[in-house]
Amino acid sequence: MPETENGRVTMAVLGEKLDNLKAMVQASNEDTKEWRLRYGRRLEEVEKCIVKLQEMQSTGMKLLGGISLILSAAAAYIGSRF
Repeated sequence: MPETENGRVTMAVLGEKLDNLKAMVQASNEDTKEWRLRYGRRLEEVEKCIVKLQEMQSTGMKLLGGISLILSAAAAYIGSRF
């Protein structure tokens, strides 16, 4: 690293290094932009699937409740007849 005669780094050198660091961060951000968009779409699809599964589970539980009610009524009827 270039130094002045008293051992201090010049502001120009620091500015250059900061500019290089800024360019690297911006390039990294651009590189990951498409990945982040794809990942966001995938998360939205997963959320839709979860909602569908929850709806199917709710419907299944209602059907099982209805079947249970019918079977318990049939069992009560059979129990009262014999």
